[in-house]
Amino acid sequence: MRFALLGTGRISGWFARTCHDSGIAEPAIVYSRSQERGEEFARSHDIAAWSDDLDAILADPEIDAVYVASPIPAHAAQVRQALAAGKHVLCEKSLAVDLAEAEELVEAAKKADRVLLEAVRHIHDSAMETIRAHLPELGRIWSASFEMIQYSSRYDAFRSGTVLNAFNPELGISALADVGIYPLHAAVQLFGAPRRTAAMTLSLPNDFQASATVLLDCTSTVVTCRYSKVTHGVTPSVIEGEDATMTIDKIAEPSEIGLHYRDGRTRTLMSVPARRPGDTMAGELEVFAQLVEAHDVDHRFHAQTLAVQAIVDEITAQAGESAPPVR
Repeated sequence: MRFALLGTGRISGWFARTCHDSGIAEPAIVYSRSQERGEEFARSHDIAAWSDDLDAILADPEIDAVYVASPIPAHAAQVRQALAAGKHVLCEKSLAVDLAEAEELVEAAKKADRVLLEAVRHIHDSAMETIRAHLPELGRIWSASFEMIQYSSRYDAFRSGTVLNAFNPELGISALADVGIYPLHAAVQLFGAPRRTAAMTLSLPNDFQASATVLLDCTSTVVTCRYSKVTHGVTPSVIEGEDATMTIDKIAEPSEIGLHYRDGRTRTLMSVPARRPGDTMAGELEVFAQLVEAHDVDHRFHAQTLAVQAIVDEITAQAGESAPPVR
């Protein structure tokens, strides 16, 4: 499968490496509005071609699929354009700025008869299957807490008076969109869409949503989702049952997963060297390739995307914010 990569950020570099390592995909060309930046990225990541002409890229019959890794407000237009050109689309999270836009894009993919998948790497990672497979050992699960608390390397600049893109809410960026999406997707993946959502958010003076605690009422389980870009987290994510508790060191890229039984016994389910974000992208690429091969344009992962986007909209509404404008 030959991919066109839209975007030259760090995550596109991880994806290019994942393609090279996969044996099932090739990063064939990269799109950037800057020819110079595109060329530099292509040469750095062993990609044969680059272009600043998106129309020409999408018109190329040799391109099978598009990986969208542009800023979130630009996703919808690029996804629509790629689908209209007959390409399958793997789009970085979040797919859209709100639920209405996400629903529109899902329907556009079905109408175009092409696969559209939101690239939420950790829900397709093998570690998630390990977590799910061992949930019955916990007994009845009463509560869970999923955390993505990650001090941003760019926050020091903000504290010194310089607002970099990572803390500019006008670009559609927030702690919710950047890191909060990981605990939310884990919650929906394991416990389903919530009946109710209660969010307590904190923002910086420029209205950048920086940190939050979110409670999800998932029928018989209450899930707490905590995320932040301005503090350093040290506690694991946990799932608490009547018979045992499961601990997960990092919900986005687990390397240590353990069971702690009520009688004092412990059991290690996973223990590998610390993993980087780029180490957890293989699963989403494999799932995307399987969906394309099966021509499954109305797949089950659309429901996951829409359920999480509905939570995001509710958090945004409770914070008194609105979706960022497309610029």
